Amino acid sequence: MGLVVIRPAADPSGDSAAESELEAELELGRLRARVAALEGLTSAVADANANAAELMLELEEARDDIAERSAKLRAILDNVRAGFLVVDRSLVVGEEHTRSCSDLLHTDRVAGEKLPELLGLDGEARTLYELGIDQAFDDILPTELCLAQIGTRFKVEQRVLFVEGSAIRDEAGTVRSVLFTLTDVTEESAQREENEKRRTLIEILKGRDGFIAFLGESKRHLDTAREALMTGDKTVVRRCLHTIKGASGCYNFSEIAAIVHEVEGEREITQTHLQTVGDAIRRFLDHNFDVLDIHWDAVGENTAHSRVSADALGRLDDAARGNGISPAFVRKWVARARQQPARLVFDR
Repeated sequence: MGLVVIRPAADPSGDSAAESELEAELELGRLRARVAALEGLTSAVADANANAAELMLELEEARDDIAERSAKLRAILDNVRAGFLVVDRSLVVGEEHTRSCSDLLHTDRVAGEKLPELLGLDGEARTLYELGIDQAFDDILPTELCLAQIGTRFKVEQRVLFVEGSAIRDEAGTVRSVLFTLTDVTEESAQREENEKRRTLIEILKGRDGFIAFLGESKRHLDTAREALMTGDKTVVRRCLHTIKGASGCYNFSEIAAIVHEVEGEREITQTHLQTVGDAIRRFLDHNFDVLDIHWDAVGENTAHSRVSADALGRLDDAARGNGISPAFVRKWVARARQQPARLVFDR
């Protein structure tokens, strides 16, 4: 005989209430988790905002520091006597230049201008300068050598500027631009010229007779060149000028040598060019007359040299005897004529 268990019937309304309560608790748990997550996110955002504020403050301080340092650097660069500027391959000056460049180059506009124009270069001088810069950017030869060959001293208005270049390279080592430093060396250059003139005068005084002979030869070469110009013999003209230039170097006469060199560079040499050379020698002699006691117009009159043979001197002696002139006087004059110092011929 089996056992029968009788259970009470379930109450439907009670099960529904329990399920609702359970769902409510689950939803509440989810809401609490969301709230906790939001609170954590809010805290993280607050921390991030605080960090951002700190970073912004540090950034502002860094900007102020950079601005202050830049201002100090600009103040230094704007007040240095030397000038600094940067050019590209086309020799156009960039915005990177000091205020002193305007003063040194006598212009209010520096950026955007070409450096050769600012330095007053034109013609062949400008062409050679541009070729030298091209070589520096080609970077085949040593850059320092290329930049040294383009020249370093330039006269701008009344100033003499020493202009020295240095290559600026990128990370790959390619020449990107050239930084030029401009220095006013007017006083130094004037002192150098004065010292050069003093050395010239010393050299002349050490061989004054030979210098007078050089002046006479120079005057004759100029006369020959003038005649050659009238006959169209350009070769003789240039040969005469070249001889004057070479002889000028023997006496450290660099001023005249430079003028003759400039005339030689002319495509067509004219009478005006020859007159320029003569006038330059005249000005030098007039300016230094107190020291040298030589007039250009008198050169060749009392200082002319003539060739006299030994036979002619002998006949002069005989003629003196035959005309009652004191033989002692003639012999003394002949002796002086024969015994001229060898340095008149061989000096320099």
